[in-house]
Amino acid sequence: MPAGSGTATTTKLESLIPRTVPNPPATFAVRLEMLTALHNEYVRLNPSSNVGGSIGTIRKALREEEDIARENSKTYGVMMRNRIFALKKTTVEDFQKERAAAYKAKLEEAEKNRQPVSVNTQLSIDDEIRALSAFVHSFDDLKRYNYLLLPPTDAQLEEVRRGLTSAAGHEECDRCKSRFQVFPGRRQEDGALTSGGTCTYHWGKQLFQRRILGAGDLPKIWDCCKADVGTSPGCTTFDHHVFSVREQKRLAALWQYVETPEAPDEFDEDNGKLKAICIDCEMSYTTQGLELVRVTATKYPTFEMVIDVLVRPLGEMLDANTRFSGVTAKQLVDAVPYSPSDIPSPTSDSTSTKLPIVGTPAAARDAILSLINRSTILIGHALNNDLDTLRMIHPRIVDTAILFPTRSGPPSRYALKWLSKRYLARDIQIAGAEGHDSKEDANSAGDLVRWRIAEAVKAKKVDQNGKWLVSPTVWRPQSMMAATTTTNGSG
Repeated sequence: MPAGSGTATTTKLESLIPRTVPNPPATFAVRLEMLTALHNEYVRLNPSSNVGGSIGTIRKALREEEDIARENSKTYGVMMRNRIFALKKTTVEDFQKERAAAYKAKLEEAEKNRQPVSVNTQLSIDDEIRALSAFVHSFDDLKRYNYLLLPPTDAQLEEVRRGLTSAAGHEECDRCKSRFQVFPGRRQEDGALTSGGTCTYHWGKQLFQRRILGAGDLPKIWDCCKADVGTSPGCTTFDHHVFSVREQKRLAALWQYVETPEAPDEFDEDNGKLKAICIDCEMSYTTQGLELVRVTATKYPTFEMVIDVLVRPLGEMLDANTRFSGVTAKQLVDAVPYSPSDIPSPTSDSTSTKLPIVGTPAAARDAILSLINRSTILIGHALNNDLDTLRMIHPRIVDTAILFPTRSGPPSRYALKWLSKRYLARDIQIAGAEGHDSKEDANSAGDLVRWRIAEAVKAKKVDQNGKWLVSPTVWRPQSMMAATTTTNGSG
């Protein structure tokens, strides 16, 4: 190995020699001839393999010839010749479709047999929270995942405000990337909220397709319409262009971040300060960007509801973003005012049609801050986005996007929907155009954390008192291929 090349791992390439079977159905020479002909067809149908054949084509040919030799000793020659002849008549395109269909059917069959996971950590509530504390992320990890650790300074905010004055409301559309102008308070001459006319866009994410034997390099597709990326400007048209603000200094220029209050010397849950909560926020597009319209928090690990409210945004509504937020403009208009006595029961219907509303995003933040202090652990998925929309800074975070990292690391993240399916065998976010349910998302993140703790208890890495016997290590999911990754969404 060349110096400085590091440690390399290699996969052993089997030779193209028939595998040993009891009672061989033909001589070695005949089997080798059949195997070689079979393999040549797989090489032809798999253009991405090298001249000598990839590991996949060799293993497939070896496995198929071995199966026929074991199970059809009397008709071995006929079956091999028929298989080779059938492959000779197959085009590369047809082979790709056949492989993709077979693989999809295999996955669907496997999913059909999976049962949703009922998570049981075998720990008491207090002991589970004690175990949870070991997952709290370091400040270095929070910085890597774009968590704000200190509020922007007055000088930074003044610089941002000067820039916004110069920009005169010109933004880049979050969907089609066109430049347009936004008019908070409406344009005087015609009452318009934005310029630029209609927006044509894809509402879905870009997905990498699975690489199937013989498929070569597949283009990325849009999950909304399955069109290849780059082949069309969009599958959806909307009346307005919309924008979002991700720069935290600019977010603070609209309304400033606050740090969670200090914890008292003695933690007193009887005063309403909770030890751990699961939290999720939903956002809609307004003339101020992507704003908070719903916030939900449940108590960990019991998932008792502690707050679930709609939020009236500061700007005029451009798009309620219902497909993702689950909230409509009509629901915001019709909702009754919230009071602290409106905490729903754990079994109540928390659909956004029945929720009360707080008058401002700051009021929603105050409602959350009344439940927690700096010792409280906040649990969620891509929680930096939720804290940004709440303008909150908090030190004790357990984020499932960090707890289940991608190979490439930040800013990419596994989607909460995929993590829930992979580890809990649960389908979430399946309401389509009706959007996400922030209660479901918050509790799914909580159950993913509980699943990690339960696995550690099974492996005897955590004792029955919630004490870790070894240091928690970074989790690497066993199967990466199926994951949809996002770079800036809340999952």
